[in-house]
Amino acid sequence: MWAILAFAASAVFGVYIRDRQKFAGRWQMVISWTPDHAMRLFGKEAPEPHSCGDVAISYGFGPDGKGYWGLAYFELFSGTQLHARLCVELEDMEVVRRWFSRSFPYLLRSELKELWLRSRTREKAMEFDYGPWARYRMQFDSSSGRILKGRMVLANTGTKVGDIEARRTG
Repeated sequence: MWAILAFAASAVFGVYIRDRQKFAGRWQMVISWTPDHAMRLFGKEAPEPHSCGDVAISYGFGPDGKGYWGLAYFELFSGTQLHARLCVELEDMEVVRRWFSRSFPYLLRSELKELWLRSRTREKAMEFDYGPWARYRMQFDSSSGRILKGRMVLANTGTKVGDIEARRTG
């Protein structure tokens, strides 16, 4: 009986430890910009406005060693035409723990709710009327250790400017 309880407790603790770091790793992300925001980004109407990026997130950041931090490299496209490259810092990641969940792990499940982006550099790949710098937040509706889905919003107004989907690559 004690052996079964000890095994169950260690298994639950092991799942909890792995789950709290589950967003650390490499991700491929696509941001599909809204037509209105594409006008602001490109300075004109742009077909299929989107950004593709490689995201690297690490765990163990901050004063308590329990935070996330990351860097991302994005390319801004209109259709297949590359317009710009950006390096972005991911910060202030809000991860909440749910006591009960409908998916595994069923107890103490971690969910990524939002993060802030800080543009570090941006470079035009071709000549166009690049819009002004903006500060963004990503808000997630669904987050697992394999897929993240949500929306891109302007930090100062909360206006939705795009949809996000990310898949783990490593």
